[in-house]
Amino acid sequence: MSPCRPLQVVCAAPDRDALNELKRAAVGAEWELSPGAVAVSDALEQLEDHHALVLVVQEPVSGLVAEARKRFPDLRIVCVGDPEAGAADVVVRDLGAVRDVVVGPSPAPGPVP
Repeated sequence: MSPCRPLQVVCAAPDRDALNELKRAAVGAEWELSPGAVAVSDALEQLEDHHALVLVVQEPVSGLVAEARKRFPDLRIVCVGDPEAGAADVVVRDLGAVRDVVVGPSPAPGPVP
């Protein structure tokens, strides 16, 4: 990946409306969002195709977090809602906290208010 290329972020949600809300919450000047996905296979494909370093998931997207962690062990995973089996790096309770945790160090363990 070129050092001049912005950070790529993939968003995934259970349906198109939730995905649109998640993308609005995750947009930032320092990174680019992929088209986003409502299916596990599409999210995994975008992670690979875009060489994304961050996955933001509005749960539930069954199986995505575990599979993404298995395929991309260095991927930063942010979950909104209840994550799968602790595989997320950061868990936030609502969309308002997403932008602040897309990059940077993970907060202390546990949900972010």
